Amino acid sequence: MVCMHLGHLKREGFRNTVLCGGCGHVTDYCVKEGISCIHLPFDRPWKLWAGIPALWTWLRCVRPDLLVLYGQWAGAAGMELAAFRGTEGN
Repeated sequence: MVCMHLGHLKREGFRNTVLCGGCGHVTDYCVKEGISCIHLPFDRPWKLWAGIPALWTWLRCVRPDLLVLYGQWAGAAGMELAAFRGTEGN
């Protein structure tokens, strides 16, 4: 589902940057399609505290117009940071 959305946004001319906590289908798709993929320590709940400052930094650098969050740990933390920063999250 994520790859379908990334492909659609890319075809529509949007610049995509994926911030992810692990490797898998989505990261493989990003490499194949030339989409920027940045790994953050969000793949385990105990790594979340290290990932929050990294996510904050990348949100400031990337300054997304739209933020789509997946995952029970990263999604919750990301939504809070995005709201604090003023980015619309989904």
